[in-house]
Amino acid sequence: MAKSDVEYYLFGRETFSYGESKCPLKSGCAARRTKIWRINGTEAEDVIELPSYGDTSYVGTALRPDGLLLVSYYSQHEREIGVPAAERGGNDKPADVFVAGIEL
Repeated sequence: MAKSDVEYYLFGRETFSYGESKCPLKSGCAARRTKIWRINGTEAEDVIELPSYGDTSYVGTALRPDGLLLVSYYSQHEREIGVPAAERGGNDKPADVFVAGIEL
């Protein structure tokens, strides 16, 4: 989490379902993406989805003196994902580390 003036932000991975019609696995499919949410009372509002897909997570943040928020995370979105990891016998695709500069 981070605080900007009076607003709170949450950073992390969102997991969502492909839907049965697009999922080749009987056990179900899930995709992941890195997102930022603004906390509004008891609700979390979407702010931005960072370029991400596959194995993605471990968000780190640092606020620069000029107010720009640096967000680091890892993701496989620049790799060919193709067949889900469970069908490949494991996760054999490397992930890259990214840094984004975001004005809140």
